[in-house]
Amino acid sequence: DPAIRVNLERDRGWASLAYALGKAGFVVDEKDYENGVYQVSLDPEMQENKKSLWRRFFGVFKPSALKDKNPEDGRFKVSIQASEEPGWMEIRIVNPAAQARGETSPDAQEQMLVMIKGYLT
Repeated sequence: DPAIRVNLERDRGWASLAYALGKAGFVVDEKDYENGVYQVSLDPEMQENKKSLWRRFFGVFKPSALKDKNPEDGRFKVSIQASEEPGWMEIRIVNPAAQARGETSPDAQEQMLVMIKGYLT
């Protein structure tokens, strides 16, 4: 799975990721600090904005939320976990609904991670 590596302590990484998710067009639906997981969905305003970068990515999701109108296809799990290397954290994003169907989209995951990375502080 694609990942972003950041040289941040856990608390700072968690806060920075929360900020970046909002700026990148996600809405945080649930958060679990103990396990380092955010459950997020795509911000509806960002989806409707024709100039939004999300418009580019909708074609990457094979059964997309736009195509099937399945709300679970627009939900993602974003995790931040300690890397094997001390002082580093790894951020990953997956779509649990697609994963349950055996579908993977590393290109879409990588593109979303690049968007998130652009807002990490």
